[in-house]
Amino acid sequence: MPTDLTAECLAGYDAPKGAACPYMFSSSSWLAWMAGRRVAGMSRPTACRSSRGYSVRIKTAGGSQVLVAFAGPDLTEITMDRAP
Repeated sequence: MPTDLTAECLAGYDAPKGAACPYMFSSSSWLAWMAGRRVAGMSRPTACRSSRGYSVRIKTAGGSQVLVAFAGPDLTEITMDRAP
């Protein structure tokens, strides 16, 4: 079952540029916080849930759904795709 990570995503979205993530690397909370930083500048997230693998699904106030996926040995290869 997907985990609600909205609070962590919003914390990343609202964090100042250059802020360090307070969560343990590669945890679900870390993924959500980093995804929130990645979508900063888009409409504000209204929901964030864990997805398969190292990814989270974000719904925004503008009605978009975005799948943010992390890859690579240090999870720095980040892709964002519109989710169906």
